[in-house]
Amino acid sequence: MEQKELTDVEKEVNDRIIRNLKYLFKVRKEIGKSIYDFGNKCKEKYNINVNAGNVFALLKNGGKIRPALLYYLCEYLNVDLQEIMWKEMEEVIPMEFLKVPIESDKFIISANDMEKYLGKYFCYFYAPEKPSRYDKHRKLITGTLELDRDIENGDVCKVKFCVNTGIKKKETGGNEKKNYFGQMFVSRTLSIAYILLSNRKMGEVIFITFPYNQQLCVKDNIGMITFVCACSTNEISKVPVVYRMLCCRNDLEKKKQLGKLESNLLLNTSKIKIEKNKLENLLKKWTDGKVIQDTLEQLRNIDQGVELKEIYEIKEFNLRGMNKEKLEKMTIEEVVAEIRKEAMVDKYNKISLKLEERIVKTLLDEDE
Repeated sequence: MEQKELTDVEKEVNDRIIRNLKYLFKVRKEIGKSIYDFGNKCKEKYNINVNAGNVFALLKNGGKIRPALLYYLCEYLNVDLQEIMWKEMEEVIPMEFLKVPIESDKFIISANDMEKYLGKYFCYFYAPEKPSRYDKHRKLITGTLELDRDIENGDVCKVKFCVNTGIKKKETGGNEKKNYFGQMFVSRTLSIAYILLSNRKMGEVIFITFPYNQQLCVKDNIGMITFVCACSTNEISKVPVVYRMLCCRNDLEKKKQLGKLESNLLLNTSKIKIEKNKLENLLKKWTDGKVIQDTLEQLRNIDQGVELKEIYEIKEFNLRGMNKEKLEKMTIEEVVAEIRKEAMVDKYNKISLKLEERIVKTLLDEDE
């Protein structure tokens, strides 16, 4: 285990305290908490003169905070000393839609109107890291998504997203977790839910969206398939990525039920493209393989959605390694662009209503 110097730990703690104090003064502004008021309270309650300007400068520019000042700040802000020292108090990103009234005709903001969706979900998604295709041992990441009421901020729907990274902590050996905090709101006109989350410590933002259908479940929403816009996990230089994530009320891993739904985490489309030898191997392995093969052959013969094509798979990296001096009229960029225009690839990926219904039906069947 890598050892740290005490001075390094002290600096980390001091910087965290400054961040947390700035955040606490910001979120408690609405209940009358301010640096100026803090100075007045110290004078009235403790007969101590605290220069509010110096405290403001300390929080704005950073610096070493004195123990006595920290004690009085914790008491004024009603926060535990250990909590402000060791806990990263995440900040929900300020968003323009928060200014929309609760009774808005365009957005559902109130948690009361999202009651079926409130609560805890178990989450599953493939790690957005290399290799992204044809990996038989795809790394599955798990986590939890919690949707709760935030009465203090007008009954909005606050969200906590906790990801089990699968990486061991150097200090304790336990699993490292990343926490994101934010808010959920829904478009009334589009029936689409949006969740915007941030991890202030890492400077990372995550965007989650999914179809919003209150009528799909009789009681509480049992689960949903979502799109997540985040960043890659194992790149030295992080890049934006988009992937699917399954959220459900029950822990599917514990119940050993994830297998039936795991394929929906892939960026599937309405067309299934599979290598000929892989399909043949599946048909040989299945007890019902002969029946399925006959069906596929019949569909192929009458041109009903089954077509055998010869396909080239070209790694762009290798294509770009060709000798550009031998090209007479085209550049490498033009070659890659022209091949890509003719390639079999979809313009976008979607979560259809039929997919959402299948997910919910499978979860309901497993829950019985």
